[in-house]
Amino acid sequence: MSEWKRVCCAVDFSEPSRLALEEAVDLCRRSGAELTIVHVRTPPPPTAVDLLASNPDPTEAEIRHAIEGNYCRCTGYQNIVIAIRAAAATLRAAGAPARAGA
Repeated sequence: MSEWKRVCCAVDFSEPSRLALEEAVDLCRRSGAELTIVHVRTPPPPTAVDLLASNPDPTEAEIRHAIEGNYCRCTGYQNIVIAIRAAAATLRAAGAPARAGA
């Protein structure tokens, strides 16, 4: 048995990343290792800080519109929306504005 226990493969849907994924899958099959696939995106999407810097009290609809197409939609954004709303409430309660680019 190989010393490989875990393998992480970053993919961006390019041809080189597809080939890397094929190699990672093959390695994991041969070694019995666990494979983690990470989707990377370039350039990075706008952050919640950018949203909150321009709108310190966004509605759920505004949050969903701002992050639309930028994050994984596997869960319908629900946990991301909850986290952004919580961050907005914390910043408002502390009287601290979000700073874009911080």
